[in-house]
Parts: sequence; structure tokens; C-alpha cells
Amino acid sequence: MKDTRMLAETWVNGFNENNWDKVFPKHSYNGIRNNSVSQRCWLTMAQTLNHHKGGNLSSDEILYFVRNGFRDVSGGGPIETMQAVNYALGLDVWDQIAFTLAMNTFSARGIIPELNGWSVGPLLTHTIVKTINSGNVLGVSQLNAGASGAHSMVLNGYRINGNGNFYIHLLNTDNMGGSEWRYYSNIAFLELDVFADFITNGFAALADALAGTNLSNNMFFSYYIPPPFVTGRSANPSVFIDTDGDGIVDFDEIKRFDTDPLNPDTDRDGISDYQEILDYKKCETYSNTFAPIIIRTLSPDSYDTINTPQ
Repeated sequence: MKDTRMLAETWVNGFNENNWDKVFPKHSYNGIRNNSVSQRCWLTMAQTLNHHKGGNLSSDEILYFVRNGFRDVSGGGPIETMQAVNYALGLDVWDQIAFTLAMNTFSARGIIPELNGWSVGPLLTHTIVKTINSGNVLGVSQLNAGASGAHSMVLNGYRINGNGNFYIHLLNTDNMGGSEWRYYSNIAFLELDVFADFITNGFAALADALAGTNLSNNMFFSYYIPPPFVTGRSANPSVFIDTDGDGIVDFDEIKRFDTDPLNPDTDRDGISDYQEILDYKKCETYSNTFAPIIIRTLSPDSYDTINTPQ
């Protein structure tokens, strides 16, 4: 979820002055659901792959890189998911134009695309077995049952029962860090059930998406196998450090707000950097509802800002 104290300045997505600098281990705060930190499956998949490969990136840092800022986390379509994973694994990151051209080229040829480890099509059991037995994992994306969008996860294990039933182990199945064993196929059918399910539901998915009706079940529509040689990218230490103790991590001060990470009051005006950024954000967020009024207090060197309806 939100896993650093980087300032979440996009308040329209559920953040405010009480929580914008907090870590959210779950997608709620004081019992209130926060949708801005519940739609991070694409970031969580990239972060999990990063950690599996020895990295220690936060999902916040990945988000900042992909979107060049700490903006709304929802969405994360195929292109951004690829960018997030490639960044997390220290691979070359194509820009959106390059990704779009590549995908359109594959689509125009009418073939199942495979792009730098990313594949669209049915995930076969022998691919799972070979990948897991090599010590690797897979990133998978499913089309959710009920025509309710898609969800990205990490597949990190399998088991085969005596009757031939093949189960897979998935991480982050519920956007709360949960995991589960899920039936996938029966090897006695030589994977024909996987093909049949993909063909049946693949066409049904298009029809249902147009009609707005429900899908019969969850269906994997793409998967990613990390190259065996990659190493997870290491985190920028400044994401977790607040040298001057002003409530703003050094990364934000250096990369986002151009303030001094060694001085809690960069412009030496008696108002801390944190308070100035907070006040600016208040004005930006509430400008259409409130007008700030400056009231002089007993101290000649300090002022209090209150908001009143226009």
C-alpha cells in the first residue's frame, strides 16, 4: 500500500492534512476506506518482483518514477505496468510511445505478442512448472469475474495432487497482501482445459465487456517471466530519511519541492518548509470553497491562517 512518508499531495484521491504524510499498511485509515491506496496491484506486483530479485524498492518510489510525480495510483494499464516492472528490475524502460508502437505492431500481425518477457495468451502449466523449478516467479494479470476490471499478482508456487489437479499459489490476491492456492488445470487433460477456458472466456470477455454483463470466472490474459539474470533495483535511501526532522523526507525535499534537506526552514522566514507546503496545498485544494484570511496573533512574528466560506 502507501509504504513511505512521501507527501501524498493529490488530496482529491482521499488524502488530507491528517494522513498525507503517513504510511498506510492497509487500504483504510481510522476505519475509512481510502481508494487512493487500494488500487496498487500493478505497483505491488512490480515491488514483489523487485524484492524477489534482491531489491528493496518501495511502491511509492516506483509510482514516482512511472508517473513522474506522486499522483493518483489508480489505473496502471499494461504500458505503465511494464514500465513499473522494468524499472523495479533495473531493466531498460521504454517510454509510452515506444511501448504503444510495439504493441500495435504485434496486434497488426495478428499473432500472440511476446515482448521482453511479457506474453499475452494462456499461461500453460509446463511454463509455470519450468519457471518455478528454476527458482523464478511470474507476474500475472487476470480479467476479473464480474467485468470489474483487471488485477495483477505474483505466482510463486505450484502443487499437483494425486488426481492430476494442478494448483497455483498467488500473492496479493485481495489487494491486502493476502495469498491463496487456486485450482488451475488438470494435467491429465494435457492442458486442453486451459486452452478451452481461454478460448471460451477470451471471446466471452470481449462480448461481456461490450454488453456490461458478468464474466463466468477470473481469467489470466497476460503474464511476465523476469529474466533470470536481473537484480532488483535498490531503493534511494533519501526516500526513508528526514535529515532535518521537518516531517519531509529528503527525497521530497530534493526531487519535488526544492527545499533544503538540511534546514527545516529553507527561506528562513520563521515558517517551516512542512507548514509552507501544507498551506500551499490547502489553498490549492480548497480554493473553490474557502478564502484564506490572515489574522495577526499576539506574537508580531507569527500569523495564523483560517479558512472561511467565500
